[in-house]
Amino acid sequence: MSPLLSCAITVALLLSVIRTGESQLSIFGSNGRIRNNSYAINDRYFFVLSCHSNQQNSVTWLDSNGNPVLEESQFTNSSFTKASDGSRNLVNGVSAQDFRQLFLVPNLGLGVSILRFYLNTEGDVILPNSSIAGTYTCRSGQESQAVDVSVRSPSGSFAQLFVRLTALLSNITNVNNEDYRLAVLEGKMFFLVSLGLNLTTDPIRTISCSSVPLTPPHIGNNSLGRFECNVREHPPINSSFVQSVSQAFVNGARDNPNFQDLATNVNGFCNYNQTVSLQYGIHTWSESVGTVVLALPCSNRPGHNVTRLCQINGTGWENPDYTQCETSNNCPSQTIVNDHGTFEWPVTSTGVLASLPCPCSPIGAIATRECRSNGVWGSPNISSCVSSRITDEFTILAEADVNVNNVVEVTQNLSDLVDMTTERVDQNDINLLSVASVLNESANVFSSFRFIILLSIEDVSMTTESTVEILDSVQEWPPQVVANQSNNIVQSFERIVDALISQENFTNLTIIETGIAFQGLRIQRINFNGITFIGSSSNESLLVDTVELSKFSSLDELDLATISLPTSISNETTADDINLAFTLYTQSTLFPIRDSVPDTVVGSSVISASVGGIPDGTVLSDNVTVNLRIVVEMVEDTSSRIGGTMVPPHTVTVALEIVSSRIGGTMVPPHTVTVALEIVSYVGVSLSLLGLVLTILTLLIFKSLRQRDASKFHIQLCLSLIFMLIVFVVGIDRVSVRAGCITVGVLIHYFALVSWMWMGAEAVLMFKKIVVVFSNITIKYLLVLSVICWTLPLLPIIIVLSIKEDYYITFYSNTNDQVGFCFLGHLTVFLTTFLVPVFLILIFNLVMYILILRVLILHTVRKKQRQGKSTMTPSEAVKMILSFTGIMFLLGLTWIFGIFTFISEPGVSYTLQFLFAFFNAFQGFFIFIFFVVLSSDARAAWKSLLCPWSIENKQKTSKCHLSSDKKTMIDKKSDFSDFSKNSSDYSSLPPSLPTPFLPSLSENENRVDATPKSIGDIEFKGARITRRSTRKHTHHIEEVKLDFFDSDTDDYFENDF
Repeated sequence: MSPLLSCAITVALLLSVIRTGESQLSIFGSNGRIRNNSYAINDRYFFVLSCHSNQQNSVTWLDSNGNPVLEESQFTNSSFTKASDGSRNLVNGVSAQDFRQLFLVPNLGLGVSILRFYLNTEGDVILPNSSIAGTYTCRSGQESQAVDVSVRSPSGSFAQLFVRLTALLSNITNVNNEDYRLAVLEGKMFFLVSLGLNLTTDPIRTISCSSVPLTPPHIGNNSLGRFECNVREHPPINSSFVQSVSQAFVNGARDNPNFQDLATNVNGFCNYNQTVSLQYGIHTWSESVGTVVLALPCSNRPGHNVTRLCQINGTGWENPDYTQCETSNNCPSQTIVNDHGTFEWPVTSTGVLASLPCPCSPIGAIATRECRSNGVWGSPNISSCVSSRITDEFTILAEADVNVNNVVEVTQNLSDLVDMTTERVDQNDINLLSVASVLNESANVFSSFRFIILLSIEDVSMTTESTVEILDSVQEWPPQVVANQSNNIVQSFERIVDALISQENFTNLTIIETGIAFQGLRIQRINFNGITFIGSSSNESLLVDTVELSKFSSLDELDLATISLPTSISNETTADDINLAFTLYTQSTLFPIRDSVPDTVVGSSVISASVGGIPDGTVLSDNVTVNLRIVVEMVEDTSSRIGGTMVPPHTVTVALEIVSSRIGGTMVPPHTVTVALEIVSYVGVSLSLLGLVLTILTLLIFKSLRQRDASKFHIQLCLSLIFMLIVFVVGIDRVSVRAGCITVGVLIHYFALVSWMWMGAEAVLMFKKIVVVFSNITIKYLLVLSVICWTLPLLPIIIVLSIKEDYYITFYSNTNDQVGFCFLGHLTVFLTTFLVPVFLILIFNLVMYILILRVLILHTVRKKQRQGKSTMTPSEAVKMILSFTGIMFLLGLTWIFGIFTFISEPGVSYTLQFLFAFFNAFQGFFIFIFFVVLSSDARAAWKSLLCPWSIENKQKTSKCHLSSDKKTMIDKKSDFSDFSKNSSDYSSLPPSLPTPFLPSLSENENRVDATPKSIGDIEFKGARITRRSTRKHTHHIEEVKLDFFDSDTDDYFENDF
């Protein structure tokens, strides 16, 4: 029975009752009037429960809690929002479950109010559930009648049918919610399930639907959905249940063209699915019905199948059965022939990794192959084997008789062969020896006068171009391989170049490759006024140019290197023309340093000049000037090249060693310097961690220290330094795990910037306390500053991560192993997101430091003048120096040494690198020394904790010697107690730094004689206070100046800063 038909019947019954004039309130169910105030319904069946007042009064329904039942239209209007395309969305907080209840349709007419299943104007039907059970009360005026609604839940045995269909989603509902769509689908399908049944008596039929994967014809069509519905009958008393329901679905699909691919089955279905097996292949299983077994071919054994059972009752697929795919316990013998040679694999047991020596390869090179557990060979690993074809071609060229007739062809063939030798295993000593041999033979042809006259200028130019191409390709070979033949290759090239520029018809020639640029020139001697060869890089391409010496001033931004030849060269030859050849190498692979220092290479690009007709060793009257730029180049594998040089595979465990490796010296330090830097770094970091922990403990344990403003700043600075050092020591070289290395780089970057933010905050606090003097640090100020210091450093890190996460991984390019460090390796990123912020704060701290020093020095000078002293005692000088040094370490000013590490003079550069590493590695330790060990307040606090008896004796002695004058001073203390409280924040500094309430800390101080002269001056024994008042706008400002001038007991220096 349809819900609309049920409504019509109910209304008809109501009209009938009205005419007969029965009692004022009447309640009707789907099957007529309810007489015994109880109504039983089946679980999730739709129904109508209506109430009528004979007096045509307003009628309403109340639920079991006495609350009015929700009105359908109001609930519908408040539950959806409409999208621009006409579809609807559920309001936040509303779910499909909210629609499975009873709703009120008020004022139907004639005093009728209907309690019913949900049916909105869009045609969506959602079935109620068992939660609707309870007592409902119909109320009209002062009269009411209750009805108990009970739900008959299905239980026990049942018959079931599974239905699958593909439907147009918009045909089900225009609400964009999966759960809501399934609920509507269940409601619509239930009309077919319950057709012809009594909705309140046996049997109970239920339906539940779910989404399943689309079948291949519809995959990718977002407008379609595939659904499975499980229909059950409790108890299974109708023998025609399956047949009648199946036919009902078929008829429904026929009447609704939007339903496609409908299938019914009592055993259930299995979804479209794909399985992957490394041994047996990938298998795609089509949608199937229960009890069906599918078979697909084994990828390793033709003619055999892997099988899979679709289980009954919708429980899904069993695991694939690969029994037929499994084979014997051995892999058969097999012979494979490829470019790397002939490999004869013997019979091998399953699970064993077989190995063979590589044909035509260096001794020790092996090929491996796994015999899998199913008796099938895996793919051979021949990455260590040389390609016999490539080696044979190198050998053929090396054994060729190079002469005038074939030198151009041989060098061109060699250039093509070297260019296609991209596998590292083929870039070996044997093949490079062949390259050097061919180039040497070609140079011999060019060096022979009787041969060179037979070659045209075109032949020489083509040979030179091929040679440049060969050198450019060889530069990409492993450095340890190239080093063995580098001298021979470069010397052969120079001999070919000499022959080129000596040709009678030679004019000019420019050859530019990826990593090498060559230019040959011929200039008339009388027109030669000096020349500068310039090599530059733009958009990852090399550019070359020559200008007169007088027109060159300095390196431009894009210039890599220049070489300037003086005018006096023309005096060294009598030829009419000056023949010049310039070569720029952007990499240093062909120029290894031959000494015992490991992992050392040339630290810049390499540039050379050759002048024809001038013998080697000629002493020129003027200098030849060479300018080289340190260039940081990031290659694809994120390895770091600095000016063509590879960073050595060792890690110096101080964060700013990274800075010196980019801005510092032009070459890698000698081995002794490197070892010294590592020792200093490891020892310094260890002591710094210990010192920072002890500093934090000291400032936290003692209340007198903990309450100071400066202590709150010190603690946060120490915490950021601790975190940075711990992460650095533990993970700086953990490049093998990508995610871990990126995390380490991010944390080092973050905590380093946070520590610098707190160094800047320390500078601001010190300036406010010492220079400004009249300032208080509130809790609000401290909280805002803390949020800024801990969150602002996230900005550059987020920028780096959004551009490229791998910027935090840097590999060294002079090793085949994964060796490097976890920090920024790209120069531009490193400068903009780390070094620039650090140096901005460093400059700011330096300015603050100078202002503070100026105030302190002026105070000391004026105080000595008042005391009639012209010089400081040694102890006073030491105290002042310690104070200045402590501030310097607190503000991180020792980083200034990092700026000067680029000095090219090795001795100076290495010294600065050592000082830079030393001071910054020990920064945390120095903070502990200056702000704990040398602090009298900190020492006293620890002494009171560890030796309380000594403090008590000292206090008793002090009380016995109090004079009346000092007592008077104590009584007056309240006049400026608040002011002196502001001055005690930096009592953790060394003894020489003045407290901020001293009178001479302002420039406009007036000297006050020992005798009080005005009512504004108050004098105690050994102290003088000058008070001044002024008014600015509506605020009253009182300035109080205190000066201790007793030369015997200088409280100024005895109070720790």
